[in-house]
Amino acid sequence: MTTIPEALQDLQKTVFDRNQREYASEPEYLAISVIEDEIHVTLCAFCMEEGYDEILASIAHQDIACHISSLKLIGPDEGSNGTRHWDISPLVNSASTFTSLKEFSIQRTSPTDHNTSIIGEDYEEDGQISKFLAKCPSLMSLTCPSAPNSDFFEIGSDSLTSLRLDAGYDTQNFIKNLANSSSFPNLRYLEWSDFCSGELKDNVENPTSYDDYVALFKSKAFDKVSMFVLKNPFLSKEELDSLNKIKPELSIKVVTVSSHYVR
Repeated sequence: MTTIPEALQDLQKTVFDRNQREYASEPEYLAISVIEDEIHVTLCAFCMEEGYDEILASIAHQDIACHISSLKLIGPDEGSNGTRHWDISPLVNSASTFTSLKEFSIQRTSPTDHNTSIIGEDYEEDGQISKFLAKCPSLMSLTCPSAPNSDFFEIGSDSLTSLRLDAGYDTQNFIKNLANSSSFPNLRYLEWSDFCSGELKDNVENPTSYDDYVALFKSKAFDKVSMFVLKNPFLSKEELDSLNKIKPELSIKVVTVSSHYVR
């Protein structure tokens, strides 16, 4: 039977002790589960508060990193100037590799959130997603609240089968880059969203065009994809019908969810 590393148990206590702070409005926790000899970790934390970097750095220590099968980062809807920055540089900059990691998930933006979630130290993703992917040779599922840059396709992954992404503030031409890539040959499931709220609809950089989707549907990158979930696309019904005709065997689900403040 798999045992939880002592270092991970110590970190769990460290996160719990953070709740003794006077200003802690919601509890933080590190949940650890062992299922069929795999260790699954969920960190619920204030990602923009003091101490968050140290927690991620501890997770990235080789005594912990090599044992984790899944890692999920979640937290309360708190940010700065309407943005929640998930900075994963402590994971990226460590010398460790996540050799057992099969699933990595960072909480995405909900339509009810005040803050838009993105990955990055500031407003630029700066290749953090691709740098982390390079540390995960067995990764099968990746969920991120903002899009990776073009470096993501230079790294690639033969093991990745499921990809769930929001654009955040900038699509970084993700769909176009994927269409021109052969770096994810076993991708089976793709979920993509250009924007998460009505407030962002007119301010997304590099919105995905119909031509980009056509190129993707005709590309080898989509050969094995059997399910495509498309959230809030900048497409008409006629354009969606046209895409369906290009690849009729593909299951396409369109999700339209938005929100806005009454001003």
